[in-house]
Amino acid sequence: MRDVLTVATVALVVGFIAAIGLGGQAEFRHAAELVETQPREPSTFVELVPGGRRLSDRYYVDFRGEETEVDYGVLIRDPHPGLMVDVVQDPENPSHIIVAGTPDDWTETPEGPILMWGFGALGGLVTASIAGLKFVPERTEPLLIKLIDALGGFVRWLTRFRRRLD
Repeated sequence: MRDVLTVATVALVVGFIAAIGLGGQAEFRHAAELVETQPREPSTFVELVPGGRRLSDRYYVDFRGEETEVDYGVLIRDPHPGLMVDVVQDPENPSHIIVAGTPDDWTETPEGPILMWGFGALGGLVTASIAGLKFVPERTEPLLIKLIDALGGFVRWLTRFRRRLD
């Protein structure tokens, strides 16, 4: 029973991390498609509000005479009040305004999914070690050895994959 709890805990954590990563990838692709297909509108950068507890900064522009929060504000280089930036509006959700950036900003790199799965594996390793200590203390060492070997194999694969890309 304890083995099942350990495996279920690890699967839940890795699945949760993967779901967050896949959702982020889907949002990025949707935003990239909008930037590619929708007309760009010049707007004036108004304000950058540091993230604080929110973790991410908030960027505001004057869009059609109204101060509006924009997504992907990190694409604004040297944000200062009065700077002109191009934005696009999501036709399905008019309150969703995206900073257009440059075409290179919207090029998806293979590192994104690889990093997502790497963080999933790391999260699984940490969770497995904690769950192993909690549920199956006598089997923790073999479990950790298997997980570390699997992570090492992933890193070796990632290294070969990166060499092929270069």
